[in-house]
Amino acid sequence: MSSGQRLSGSEGSTPQLSAQELRARRLAALSGGAASTPMASSTASSTTRTPVDESPKEAATLQTSQKEDEEKLEQQQQYLTSQFLNDFFKLLFDPNSTTEADRMRWFEQPIHTKYMKHISEQKPCDNKNENMWGLSQQQGGPCGVISSIQAEIIKSLKLYENLKRKITENEARIALCDALAVILARAALAPPLNSDKLSDKSTSSKTCVTIVLASDQASIQDFTLCKGDTFTIQTIELSPSIRKQTTKDKIQQLTEKTRSYLLENEVYLQFAKPFGCILFLLSLVTSRNMEIIKQDMDDEHNSFTGQFGHSSQELINLMLTGQATSNTFDHSVTLAGGSLACHGIQSQADIGYLTQLEALRYCSVGSFYKSPKFPIWLVGSTSHFTVLFGSPCSLQESESDLLLEKCRRAFKSIDHAEENGFIPVSELGNVLMKLELDMGDKLDTLAAHLEMAGSGIIIWASFWKNVSRLLTGASLENVLQTSPSSTEANSDLSDLPLLITQNGEESSGPNRMESDEEMARRLAAEWGTSEMSNPTEESKSDEQLARELQAQFEADSEVAMINSTSSPSSMIESSAQSIKSSTATSKKSNSIGGMDVESYQNESFDIHHYNNLREGELTSFTITRLRSEEAVGSDVPLTPSGVSGGSHFGGGEFEAVIRTKFQSCKIHWGNGIPSLH
Repeated sequence: MSSGQRLSGSEGSTPQLSAQELRARRLAALSGGAASTPMASSTASSTTRTPVDESPKEAATLQTSQKEDEEKLEQQQQYLTSQFLNDFFKLLFDPNSTTEADRMRWFEQPIHTKYMKHISEQKPCDNKNENMWGLSQQQGGPCGVISSIQAEIIKSLKLYENLKRKITENEARIALCDALAVILARAALAPPLNSDKLSDKSTSSKTCVTIVLASDQASIQDFTLCKGDTFTIQTIELSPSIRKQTTKDKIQQLTEKTRSYLLENEVYLQFAKPFGCILFLLSLVTSRNMEIIKQDMDDEHNSFTGQFGHSSQELINLMLTGQATSNTFDHSVTLAGGSLACHGIQSQADIGYLTQLEALRYCSVGSFYKSPKFPIWLVGSTSHFTVLFGSPCSLQESESDLLLEKCRRAFKSIDHAEENGFIPVSELGNVLMKLELDMGDKLDTLAAHLEMAGSGIIIWASFWKNVSRLLTGASLENVLQTSPSSTEANSDLSDLPLLITQNGEESSGPNRMESDEEMARRLAAEWGTSEMSNPTEESKSDEQLARELQAQFEADSEVAMINSTSSPSSMIESSAQSIKSSTATSKKSNSIGGMDVESYQNESFDIHHYNNLREGELTSFTITRLRSEEAVGSDVPLTPSGVSGGSHFGGGEFEAVIRTKFQSCKIHWGNGIPSLH
């Protein structure tokens, strides 16, 4: 039994009507072309016939035909019940935090492109109107739903590949229907997370999308008064021949069937009504099934909106993944000895998600969201949702970023390391083991070099600067020579407020004959040779050669630019030398330690930010990836976030969110910094 069938037939949900009155009422609900079907059309034509001049046999035949039509209509069209609407609004709105004004912002939000809005307002749609494919958001509140649909529209139109091409009104209309269809199909077919707890096991194998339709007479008051008999349900079934295929294939087929239905019958116009956003959410909840949605959540009493009517994480995840989970990390986490399961994102999403809450260190976004299948991300701030998208190369992870993430995971695997920003010296061996870095009998020497002033701890900054070089081919001797000790590198102790006294003075440790740091320096000096102190070309490490060649290339480039009095031939010769130097640098740095750490040569790509609130405000900027030699050994925070939401970044809170995804990069803002609000 499908969810749509279960929602119908509730006792007392509709007044007792005769068969003829009930049939006429249902046909009226489908009138206006928005939800008409061939079945409804043929039935409607039969109502114009009157048996006054017909024989009793013909009248009996007509009556039988009418009865069959009514039975078919009864099977295909179902009413919502008042009880279901009541439960739906309890799920949508939190009575303790949402106000009447918050609710009205949801009730008054349609889902329509700027093309559709201009047509309804009888405004011209010419080449001067930009981004007509964009959805129009009237006021705050439903931005989570609007932006999620907008992201799917961008995916359907492939704007991430070519933003400059002109989108026609028909293309925008098809893309909107495609976006609505894929969200509904994904929610209908995504597997339940706690199927063993469902009262009706048949709900775990749903194969249909249900679309809630409103009659022409429907109004916002019908929602607020929970008049379920004003709304009907259309079921779109998955073909039996494909039900045994993969979930991906089933979602694709159900998406195509749903899109065709929305287009051919112009049902998408239903969602362009003032209460279109609520109507779509009703369709989403009936497609997923309310019981399954509650089992997706960590707490079944959670709601889809919070303070100021802001979309909850459960609603965002339902829109983007089809599952109303409560978290953004990968997979699920079991707590309290296995008695509590916290569900996150179960697989790689089509559309990604970045949030200011991670920049503020309130949550952690996993790789399933940060590295989606398409270069499109929903961006969440403390009060709004917008969309970010760019060229496909923005999805390519650099070797430096992969190395950084690998080191972060290993470092944070130690208990409390993420909160404290340091690990005990005794845990260094376990961390290096996760990185597959075997230091052998030199582990104690490295530990002594990394330890913070005899405190027994190793802070992240010192760990990354030194270990990242070891992982990219540098020898321990070279690291000890060229890197300052942890104490020298952090003499101001700005990264460790716990090691500063209340008066701002550095805390002193007990006197010792020889500290670990002093012993490390002595051992390094004993191992040193004349070749190390005056390295020849043959004895230089790969890392040293790469850095020297890069420095030579940069110096040659600067001379060529400054020496404006040089002859053209000399400038050409200088440029040729620079190119040769650049090639040598690239080849050398690509093979450091055999790890294939590439030199990006400042690879750049454009990123676009779309804000629905400002009548479709589109802002573009450029991201330039750092070369490997610029990223390895540099200052990088343990958590990819900004202090106080990114106040120390030139791009403010927006840049702080961007850097939770793009860490080793430079950002060129162009015409201005986009707004998260």
